[in-house]
Amino acid sequence: MFLDKIAKKLLKAGLFDIEVGFENGSVVLRGELDSWEDIVNAGRLAVDTKNSRGVINDIKLRGFEEPPMKIPQINDDKYEGKKVDVLVIGGGIVGCSILRELSKWNLTSLLVDKEYDVAVNQSSRNDGEIHPGIDLSPDCIKVKYNCRGNTMYPKLSEELGFTLKRTGQYVLYTKPIGNLVWPIIKARAKKNAIAIENISQKELKKRQPNVSDEIHGATFYPNVYVVSPYEVTIAFAENAIENGAEIALSTAVLGMEHRDGRIYSVKTNRGTIYPKVVVNAAGV
Repeated sequence: MFLDKIAKKLLKAGLFDIEVGFENGSVVLRGELDSWEDIVNAGRLAVDTKNSRGVINDIKLRGFEEPPMKIPQINDDKYEGKKVDVLVIGGGIVGCSILRELSKWNLTSLLVDKEYDVAVNQSSRNDGEIHPGIDLSPDCIKVKYNCRGNTMYPKLSEELGFTLKRTGQYVLYTKPIGNLVWPIIKARAKKNAIAIENISQKELKKRQPNVSDEIHGATFYPNVYVVSPYEVTIAFAENAIENGAEIALSTAVLGMEHRDGRIYSVKTNRGTIYPKVVVNAAGV
């Protein structure tokens, strides 16, 4: 069984007392280790690229105490007793895009975030590239959403008014990719409708005169875009508010009350909220 193989790999690497399980289609690792390097290595050893299984690395660092969540200084009852159809937790690009989508429907929707504004954490700290999806396994779920999302951005830019630059992307080769490699790359792109071009060394020099003479050619992906993640997140948030949704900033989720297998209430530093549905988009 594949779980036994993973356990043997961990033991061989000197990583002892790690529990290896399987939950919701993913390998789950639990236990304690003495260094972050060992924890990362354990996760790497559990990866199975052939079968595209996810790995949830829940191994703790021995002796490490996670710092408490930053709580806003404000403390009032502004949202005490508030009832909504949907509560979204997290004001990054995922949370704000979800809120904007919800705002198209006849629903009451509220997004809460502990920060002073949206897009303060991860969503203002990435490169802003809208990837083509070619670097992912052609059969994995992630590539399907990646490719669907890529095709949506031109329309989103037009609707919401954020800047979208269609830069394209070159993948350069220090050796000729040859007649064997190119058909494989082309077939991989075709499976998920990813636009691709095979660029010769001569053509590449025309397009990019400063490229090194050691480069033998490239594949070019025209549908690669660059955005400001902060600007896009703000655009989603503003449009959601225009459509009637609400955003509560400096509002941290402190706890939840469960009844009959569902979330009954959500406690915050600004009062207890009573949602019918909770969407967790709080990231890491």
